[in-house]
Amino acid sequence: RSHRKVSLTMTGYAISLMAANPAMLLFMNREAGTMILMKLVENFDKGLEATPRRMFFADAAKRFGISRTHVRITLQDAEAAGLVRMTEQSIVLLPTVVAAFERFVADTMAGHDFMYRAAVRDIAG
Repeated sequence: RSHRKVSLTMTGYAISLMAANPAMLLFMNREAGTMILMKLVENFDKGLEATPRRMFFADAAKRFGISRTHVRITLQDAEAAGLVRMTEQSIVLLPTVVAAFERFVADTMAGHDFMYRAAVRDIAG
């Protein structure tokens, strides 16, 4: 109950978080967009400078229950926004999207921590 009560006060924080990070908004507004981005970031973190394109479209479509066309269109829009670069063979995350993802993770973790502390204070009275 306390968590729900506190979360209602966080709407403004959530809106400002998204407004300050338009790169994440592009992915979050798409069906499975966040999962597509997370898979690309996972490959990047494993040291893969580029993700094989054909294999990624099919794998993401199957894994996330969406079409290859949806994956392709999402990444084409991300490319038009300057977040990824696609060639015939690969998908490359650009530094702007990596930084946006890291900022998003840090901001949301800080928000969850704040909500937890506020809920504990509410419970304590």
